[in-house]
Amino acid sequence: MYNLDTESLLTSEQISASYELPSELNIGASYYFDLGEKSTLVAALTYTSNSFTRDQWRVCVQYKLESDKVHFTLRGGYVYESDLLSKENIATALTGPSAGLTVDFPVGENGTELGLDYAVRTSALGFIHTVGAKITMGEK
Repeated sequence: MYNLDTESLLTSEQISASYELPSELNIGASYYFDLGEKSTLVAALTYTSNSFTRDQWRVCVQYKLESDKVHFTLRGGYVYESDLLSKENIATALTGPSAGLTVDFPVGENGTELGLDYAVRTSALGFIHTVGAKITMGEK
């Protein structure tokens, strides 16, 4: 609020509790590129504002190639925050590059797929490897 008589800025703060709740705000955008009948590319960017740790930027790309017998998906990403390259000042364990690969096998005519996933990401403790299997049941 601005006081016209004294030409000074007045501010007020009311504290309703003796603690703060953690909050996080994510703002993101992505774009889907159709590269033909059997291949696609997705690019995405996300900004994360954290209340108790450093803000982060995330960027990733995903390429998918489909055939009649198998679908391949390749992913790559990067999580950036300030002081990322400083081992003494880093604030978050899961930052830096990441990558993944998915192989899906269509079974049947209704869109059901059996898939295998692999992902790797960097952390303060080294690499984290993740392997998964999935069944996608659905209709085209």
